[in-house]
Amino acid sequence: MHKRLFLTSAVAGIALATVPTAMASSDGSGTEGPADDEDIVVTADKRSERLQDVPSSVTALGADRLQAVGAQQLSDYAGYVAGLNFVSQGGAGQGRIVLRGVPPLGETAAVAMYVDETPFGSSNAWAAGSTRVLDLAPYDIDRIEVLRGPQGTLYGANSLGGLIKYVTRLPDTVAFGAEAGGELFATRGAADAGWVLRGAVNVPLARERLAVRASYLLRRSPGFIDNPMLGRRDVNDTDQDSARVALLWTPDANISVKLSALIQKTQGDGVAVVTLDPATGRPFTGDNSLSQRRRLATPYSQKIQRYAATVDWDFGWADFTSASSYSKANADQTLDQSIAFGPLIPVFCSITPGCAAANGGLPGPGLTPLDFQVDLKRFTQEFRLASPDQGPFLWMAGLFYSDEKALQDQRIGALTAQGTPVALLNPLLTATIPTKYQEYAGFANLTYQFNDRFDISGGLRVGWNEQDFRQIDGGAAAVPAVTPGRSKETVVNYMGNMRWRPSQDLTIYARIASGYRPGGPNLALPGVPPSVKSDSTVNYEVGLKSDLLDGRANFNVSAFLIDWSDIQINLLGPGNITYFANGGEARSKGFEFETEIEPVDGLILGLNGAYTHAKVTAGAVPLGGADGDRMPYVPRFSGAATIRYQTDVADGWKLHFDGGLRRVGASYNTLQSSPTAVRARPHELVDVSAALVGDRWTVRIYAKNLMDTRAYTAPGALRQGGAIVQLNSPVALPRTIGLSVDTRF
Repeated sequence: MHKRLFLTSAVAGIALATVPTAMASSDGSGTEGPADDEDIVVTADKRSERLQDVPSSVTALGADRLQAVGAQQLSDYAGYVAGLNFVSQGGAGQGRIVLRGVPPLGETAAVAMYVDETPFGSSNAWAAGSTRVLDLAPYDIDRIEVLRGPQGTLYGANSLGGLIKYVTRLPDTVAFGAEAGGELFATRGAADAGWVLRGAVNVPLARERLAVRASYLLRRSPGFIDNPMLGRRDVNDTDQDSARVALLWTPDANISVKLSALIQKTQGDGVAVVTLDPATGRPFTGDNSLSQRRRLATPYSQKIQRYAATVDWDFGWADFTSASSYSKANADQTLDQSIAFGPLIPVFCSITPGCAAANGGLPGPGLTPLDFQVDLKRFTQEFRLASPDQGPFLWMAGLFYSDEKALQDQRIGALTAQGTPVALLNPLLTATIPTKYQEYAGFANLTYQFNDRFDISGGLRVGWNEQDFRQIDGGAAAVPAVTPGRSKETVVNYMGNMRWRPSQDLTIYARIASGYRPGGPNLALPGVPPSVKSDSTVNYEVGLKSDLLDGRANFNVSAFLIDWSDIQINLLGPGNITYFANGGEARSKGFEFETEIEPVDGLILGLNGAYTHAKVTAGAVPLGGADGDRMPYVPRFSGAATIRYQTDVADGWKLHFDGGLRRVGASYNTLQSSPTAVRARPHELVDVSAALVGDRWTVRIYAKNLMDTRAYTAPGALRQGGAIVQLNSPVALPRTIGLSVDTRF
């Protein structure tokens, strides 16, 4: 449930006066199949660099690892990345991303999202960016890079806690290739089976000069949540379609042009949210019968379109990159607010002239659907120059521009208990909020290599943004019209690194880096500040990366301390309207580790974990808590253990076995001393898969949540008259067993 909707706040106010490093991944060159661990190349610092040499905490999840766990969305693989917590809201593309103990308080994301070279999503506080995330189907993804800690110099806005970067597959200009596959799977509690169809083709149009790659995925996931109040089963059926086309043109050895188009559609009949008994924290109907108590259907949909062009040109003395993107995102959802606001219908009718007569008498408590829609259009452009990868001085400089337009629509309906509109009251409230956001930035990084073992780096980014918005209200209970708001600000971020490589197999680094989240304009009301300024984080970090036992093991560890200042929060202001403010400070500190070992040929054992102690250090009272409270959505400990085994079983055939245990510790949905705080219990999930892999065919059987653990990941309290009447929580996917078949030719 979106707890900070402006209309919801208004009505409430009137009534009453919230993996280890992948051992295998392709190298981004467009070739298929796994590569050795030593060859894992990432672009975290916007240069191609061996993962173990990057002087910051980065995890790369390769395509093979994603396939092994049957990954369909973020919630399937986030638990395998140390320090990453995805707090789902029950549907694909809905949830909060938390890295290193920095949750998205306020209305904008605290973790930035990138596809290849360009950002995706909104930096505008009025576009619901904190709970609408980029959740790409991992098909045709080469790898996913997770960069922990603020990334404000090279990646800019919204990277308070870090960055998630999807790196897509490139076309191959040499060889024709095609692949096709499908899955059939069953989820416990679902009446129907789910299925997936997928395919891709790579066509060289001019050898070593021009190629195109196209892929398509179609997924039908059955629901497993029932709603006895509506007499419906499997109310969370979900359909997803994803298509991508990419073109690579290399007219000579010094120039490459990459064009791509991506479209993904997601349609859900409802979300995977279960209603819990406040006394026990368990479903009213028992763990074996997942159900929700909602008086209205709550469908949702999301459509993503992204078009990008990247030009790389080697001038000899420098490499030039131009990265452009245009994206559109449309999200639509219906929420059931009947328990909280249905009783207000007779109250409003009694004070609305003619309402009782128009409805044949005063209506009783009814139904109040909240329809919430956000449309976002964004254009970004980055130009940068980078020196060749030869010392002693390495430098990079660039310019960045972003232009986004968003439209948010909210509509609270007034229906009778039978679902018919209440005359003169429907809609109860409407709000249309058009917004604009523009950002300009310049950045530069400089590295000095004292020798081949020791170097230092520094970077600076200066950004300017300007925003404006309007709110147009309507409906029977509309508040007075609000005049337009506007804001401007300048933000400076910095970075410093020290890297020491005493040997080829050992990297030791120290890092300081800052990040920010843009502020924005406020409602123009008495007593409300005209704008909220950006909040910022500063990260202090030391780390070690090592390859051991002649490459048969690695061990990476990092310790961090993040100070968060001017935290953006929401407050209830004049006229019971929610507005933005800066208040409070927080500190997150802890450590992460990742290790893998190959004790015998073909067997790889992995273990990773993160300990995070994140708390509010000042200014917690406006947030409804106390100084010293734990930050919401941050487990104290999370981690994963993995096992991978590969062996030859016949001529041209190999057996692959993968197993994983992911654990997420307890957390709260708000500051822990708040009267609305609810504790999410710790949970463990087990995933396994076995595959026969040949030259052309791969046959895989997998099980997600093998032990069928009931994990209620983010319970939230629903109150009536000051008392908690029920809890609603997303639930982890029940045991799902699937068969996958793929062929390549």
